[in-house]
Amino acid sequence: MSHPKKHLRTLQGIVEAPVEQVTPLVLDVPPVEGVTVDADPAARTVAVQGGWWYRSETTVTPVPEGSLITQKIYNVAQRLRWGSPSCPGPRCAMPRPPSPANWKPSARASAFLSAPCATPDPAASGSPPR
Repeated sequence: MSHPKKHLRTLQGIVEAPVEQVTPLVLDVPPVEGVTVDADPAARTVAVQGGWWYRSETTVTPVPEGSLITQKIYNVAQRLRWGSPSCPGPRCAMPRPPSPANWKPSARASAFLSAPCATPDPAASGSPPR
């Protein structure tokens, strides 16, 4: 019996840079053992699935301020769904690598992660609510 993915959380943020600059950085997910990455540059989307329950789908969308990054986190467990995390905090935003010793973000991803993120008032900008 197949279970549909269960939506747990949506995270959003605006980066004040064009999608042409932001998309390659978001799609640049380093390989990690046991994690499947499916990037679609044309759709500006990357899906990351790992462990027995975790899946995230991240999309970059153009907005007047630059790029809206939306990450949706799902529980895709086929069994024991009740035992998976309910994603109570921001540390659920990324899968934990199997071993910190064998995982490092790429130079481009490091630069992106250290850049400031703007979060203007969505009512004033017409952007979707966060």
